[in-house]
Amino acid sequence: MADGLSKARRKVAGARAANAKTAKPEPAAKLAARPKRPKKTLGDDFAAALRADFRAHGAGVIAAVRAEKPDQYLKVVLTMLPKDFVGKSRCQ
Repeated sequence: MADGLSKARRKVAGARAANAKTAKPEPAAKLAARPKRPKKTLGDDFAAALRADFRAHGAGVIAAVRAEKPDQYLKVVLTMLPKDFVGKSRCQ
């Protein structure tokens, strides 16, 4: 069964590659008409909301969550770390 799944994945990957080769590039006018926006809009908005919530409710809430729900506390900590944090710590 695993072999069949592997073949199916290769077939899908091959189809994607073939479609990428035959896809027509979009006209420059259509590309230029798209509005430009920052890449990290959602992440920036989330961080701003988190900062505002922290300012309103303070560090006491963090301490309560750490004491009552350490698994949730750890999830929040991990979301705030840069994605490559683990890689950097191993190299040093």
